[in-house]
Amino acid sequence: MPLVGRVRGQKFTVDKVLTRVTGAEVTAALKDAVRPGETVLCTDGHSAYLHLQRTLGVPAKSFVASYHGPVRDKVYHVQTANNYHEQLETWI
Repeated sequence: MPLVGRVRGQKFTVDKVLTRVTGAEVTAALKDAVRPGETVLCTDGHSAYLHLQRTLGVPAKSFVASYHGPVRDKVYHVQTANNYHEQLETWI
């Protein structure tokens, strides 16, 4: 399962292939990319991201775009990461 992390406003991308989507694997994959006080995670609502939020101390905006719409609170979205993820899967 590919995991994509993008930093808004920067050309920084984390992409990892996880054997399983677990809290421990997600945390290991993204720990170098998130910074408490600076990072807000925008996630699709998978429970593994709650582990990352608790372990690394970063807030999360969790939503399902098909239910909540593509943008949350007029600013949070996962469209950039989804686009990169789609391009990565197509390439692979």
